[in-house]
Amino acid sequence: MSTFKDIRNNFTIAMKNAEARVNEALSQKTTKDKQPFWDSYFKNVPTASIPINTKAKELIRATFGANDGTVAEENITKMFNGAGVEISEIQFNDKGVLRTSGLGSNDYPTYRVITKDGDEYFVTNNVVELEDGGVSEIGKKVTNPSSLGLADTPFTDVNTLLSAIEQNLNTKSWSEGTKSYMYGLAKSVAEGASNSFADMQAFWNAGEISENIEAKYIDPDFSIDERSLRNIINDFGEVLDGVYIVKTVKNLGTSLIFPGSGNEALADLYVEPWAISSKAKKGGGKPSINALVKVCSDNASAGHKLNTTDIREQELYDLMIAFSGIIKGNKLPTVESYILAANVLIKNGLMSKSGFEYFLEVSGLDINNIDRTDMMSFLESLATTDPDKFDEFILEYRKRTGVNPTQKMTAESFLKDLSGDGFYYPFAVEIAKVLNNNYQDALKTLINKFLVVKQMYFGVDIKRNMISIRSTSSDTIKAAAFMARGSAKTFNAGLAYEMK
Repeated sequence: MSTFKDIRNNFTIAMKNAEARVNEALSQKTTKDKQPFWDSYFKNVPTASIPINTKAKELIRATFGANDGTVAEENITKMFNGAGVEISEIQFNDKGVLRTSGLGSNDYPTYRVITKDGDEYFVTNNVVELEDGGVSEIGKKVTNPSSLGLADTPFTDVNTLLSAIEQNLNTKSWSEGTKSYMYGLAKSVAEGASNSFADMQAFWNAGEISENIEAKYIDPDFSIDERSLRNIINDFGEVLDGVYIVKTVKNLGTSLIFPGSGNEALADLYVEPWAISSKAKKGGGKPSINALVKVCSDNASAGHKLNTTDIREQELYDLMIAFSGIIKGNKLPTVESYILAANVLIKNGLMSKSGFEYFLEVSGLDINNIDRTDMMSFLESLATTDPDKFDEFILEYRKRTGVNPTQKMTAESFLKDLSGDGFYYPFAVEIAKVLNNNYQDALKTLINKFLVVKQMYFGVDIKRNMISIRSTSSDTIKAAAFMARGSAKTFNAGLAYEMK
């Protein structure tokens, strides 16, 4: 007969054996570079479970919680923070999106994580979203105002807008439960919003607005897959913000309009002359600098002066005008825009001892007559004729930019991949950093002066059955910062800004 001591000993042995099997399994799946992240994952992520089938190009494939725009991102951030790595940006990629590039999964979403130093990681969240193995009912952009037939139609009262929402939902082939859920959200906002503003000026001047509304017109037992819910929050949220405005603003003065243009629209809804941008709570991409360039250029072309006594504001305004001279189509060429910015910053005495000045010193290139071809020609020539000097140059260059990606760039690696992303990204980050050190207040002022966009944020808390709506202060924004998009592996996006 086993004694208590025997049972305890057997249990201890079994636990040690189980732990050994887990550690053995993990050791086969991780590497020295990944280990700090995996250690942090188990220590800091509440949903942690043993990673399964992590691919070679992935940092980890494991559960990080709901893909609702908040939970998974927060847990990924906890893992990186625990590993001592600061995140610059997290980008969501739905199932299958990255498969053509040999990344991601057809079954789970993958997050592209870019660190402060420009390193790029891929985290696949293998949380199971659909128990029956089916596909998401609601895709991206199918519930936004344009897809629901609400775009370019004037709305002056909440009942007319509710009626249009209901009629257009009834034309869709989605399940009755989903359509009822979406209409219930709209009706809950229409009847539950308690704030009141005399007119749009009062709404604009009200400062930061925050209101939680009970979602009393939705079935508490209704369930939908996480991807569909994410898409509804992101896209139908634009409609719900419109419902909130026509409900709470007693005298619009004119009509509320959802513009019919696409993703490049400056705002998601208008009550002339007021423009409002709608974002999912804690979500939304970083807008490119193109819109600000255009409005500054239009202002200058119309013969209007900036009329400011702030030197930095005038300098940034002049930079926007200079940008407008190199636009191709509707976009700024990526590398050339950073070169132009560097030229202006050097003339303004703001790039002393920088990585880019060091590049100019070593290369002997003329800042007034340089493009990406010149830059790559110099680097290719140096890497070919003097590999050791190239390696020394890159180390010092990256050191001066303050950006040091984990993936080293050597003459050998550069000649195998002449895209130059590992060179361009530190340059871009350095330019964004110098701009932020000297022009953040000016950026905020120009955005508020010319874009005049009030930000609204929408969220749904399923567990608490609450709808949250928040808008920014009347300035329109409290702060703004420049941002270099892309990474040291894929530098394919230009200068952007983030509104706070």
